[in-house]
Amino acid sequence: MSRFTGGRVLAFATRAARCTRGNITMLFGISALALSGLIGGAVSLAQVSAAGGYLQDSADAGAVNVAVAIRDGGDPDALEALADTSTGGRNGRNRVELISRTPITVSFTASREVRPILGPLIGRETVQVTRRATAVVEAGKPVCLLVLSASQPQALSRRGASSLEGPNCVAQVNSSSPEAIESRGSGTVEMLQTRVTGSGTDIGGFTPAPTLGAPRLTDPYADTDWPAAGACARLDISVKKTVLSLAAGVHCGDIDLGSGSELVMGPGVHIITGSLTMRAGARLIATQGSSLVFVGESSTLDIQAQSELRITAPTTGPWAGVAIAVKPQATERTSEILGGGQIVLDGAVYLPTQLLYLTGGGSLADPTGATRAFVVNRLELRGNGRVFLNAGKARARTGAGVRLIE
Repeated sequence: MSRFTGGRVLAFATRAARCTRGNITMLFGISALALSGLIGGAVSLAQVSAAGGYLQDSADAGAVNVAVAIRDGGDPDALEALADTSTGGRNGRNRVELISRTPITVSFTASREVRPILGPLIGRETVQVTRRATAVVEAGKPVCLLVLSASQPQALSRRGASSLEGPNCVAQVNSSSPEAIESRGSGTVEMLQTRVTGSGTDIGGFTPAPTLGAPRLTDPYADTDWPAAGACARLDISVKKTVLSLAAGVHCGDIDLGSGSELVMGPGVHIITGSLTMRAGARLIATQGSSLVFVGESSTLDIQAQSELRITAPTTGPWAGVAIAVKPQATERTSEILGGGQIVLDGAVYLPTQLLYLTGGGSLADPTGATRAFVVNRLELRGNGRVFLNAGKARARTGAGVRLIE
């Protein structure tokens, strides 16, 4: 039996190191083993990365779709079924969670098991890949000016030193015309946002700059039932240098208020078949919850400068929040409200087929927390005064948006 001493072991190791027979094969085998592991890891990493990208897209889309469904009236509990829909891959599974109802916030998790092609080489038969996205529903913004014309140029026109201001509300112009808006002169339009379906060639003075190509907003009063005229309580009301009180009801013909006159209108809905004219120095007071509803085919408003108009709209009923309304007419007519006097409104002015010629100044320039909103077919702002708008309880709002926050 041979014995290895320290010297013999050293000599054997030296001879083995100097021997070159079979080294290449041995080194190749070792290298191939390491290389196959690296290749397997790289291939597996590429598979996981591709699956992760696909799942992130699925999670993003899922979060947005579920948030939109809940926003549009879907039942959050029923929407849990979306968690079990397939992501399109083998062993895919989704999970949806309603994080908050106010604001609506949804988390969507997409997961999938990936089987690496060279999994056995790296000791992993499957790899679990998970991606998550969160979407929130942002409330629509209040609208204090809605211009309904779908295609006319200069649907919103501001000229001279006139200014329009509504720092807490949106101006929306539905016209798709390339000249849907114009703003000329030294005045300004300063709104929370100005949204225009079309465009404009003279659009200086807007702060912030208008958002062009915006989707149209629907008329919030389009489904309102207009009252029938019925039997007349009064005919052709003309007041000159005196005071007249008028209860709610049907008033046939025109209402003409001369200088120095005063008309006090009681609470409720006043149905008017003609037009309203207020001359300088005239007063109309309807501050107990009144709506002036004009139903004539040629009804218009002519509110002259230095007159006083005070209307507080009802808070209940079909005309809640509406101070003045003119029933849609076959052809566009023009109404005028000229500032400089006391125009105090707590309610919307609704002229869906009319051009409103509006000048600022007087109390129209004063900031207000009350509702001072206009829904018109077109608007021309002229003069050198300011018109301050506030959405208050007006019905129009921009659509609620959905955005990813994670």
